[in-house]
Amino acid sequence: MLPLPGLNKIIISFVLLVVLPLPVLTAQVAQSTDIIPNTAESRVQSWAKVRQPLSLVREQKEEIIFQRSTVSNVKYLVIDEGFAVYQLFIPEHEGEYPVAGAGTWVIKRDGENGTFEQAKVFLLSDQEFFVRLFPSGENYVLMDVVLAGDLIHQGVRIPMSLEMLLQQPFSSIIAFSRYLVDWGVFLIDFDHGAWEKLSQIAEEYGKGEGLPEIFRKPQPPVRIMTDRLRSTIFLLACQEPGTIVSGTVVESLRDDAEGVTREVMVFPFFDAEKRFRMLTFVGGRYVSPHTLVAQFPEAYFLLSARKPDAFSF
Repeated sequence: MLPLPGLNKIIISFVLLVVLPLPVLTAQVAQSTDIIPNTAESRVQSWAKVRQPLSLVREQKEEIIFQRSTVSNVKYLVIDEGFAVYQLFIPEHEGEYPVAGAGTWVIKRDGENGTFEQAKVFLLSDQEFFVRLFPSGENYVLMDVVLAGDLIHQGVRIPMSLEMLLQQPFSSIIAFSRYLVDWGVFLIDFDHGAWEKLSQIAEEYGKGEGLPEIFRKPQPPVRIMTDRLRSTIFLLACQEPGTIVSGTVVESLRDDAEGVTREVMVFPFFDAEKRFRMLTFVGGRYVSPHTLVAQFPEAYFLLSARKPDAFSF
């Protein structure tokens, strides 16, 4: 059997990630379940405040909590939207407290009766990578997992009440769902040298300097639905750092379908703040990937992976 092109491998991996209920937890995750900063100590310490009547919650002031277990700081913050009250536990990231930072827990309560409605936990420092936790009866929680804005798991059942789960480390969620969710995709080597090099190449490409010779010829193209573009390329970037993607947008899956855009070039990498970036160019001009997807919601991308010279990265 001939080896599959890189993007075909990624698409198959994506299907397995979404569909198959298999024991896919990697050995790395089994050994170290801290894929995000741990704020459990702060949540347990503050639980009396978290569950108190809303009239008192609304009066709570911002607070920095020092965690002895992790030797780190966590910010406790209340946001009152009227219809809902949000209590946030935000771990420190290099002196700052980004709401959409890896490890942030956002606890939502109904603004009228105070019921715990759901919680959101960010998996990366990116607003499109997170899980949502919903109560399901008294003793269960249902979890949705969102990867690069795509819902890849829905209704994963966790045998614990929401209020109890809100006091647990994220490793408990991993333990209960390890046979359904491959948490290994979030064990990312943020220090890989390819990220900085690729960001520099993307910047130069945007200035019209063309694509460097270090990239091989494109692999055979594959079709990807536009609404799966970011998640597919995220997986490609994690599995094959330094790889870029090129191609065009086509209107349909027909063999005679023609491209409706000029060449699309995508440079995926993680920036210094550990955020996933996907610099996208159409005909040499920068275009937001979200704009491109919104412009062609029912079309497909005909894309090819381009791997760099191994000695260059």
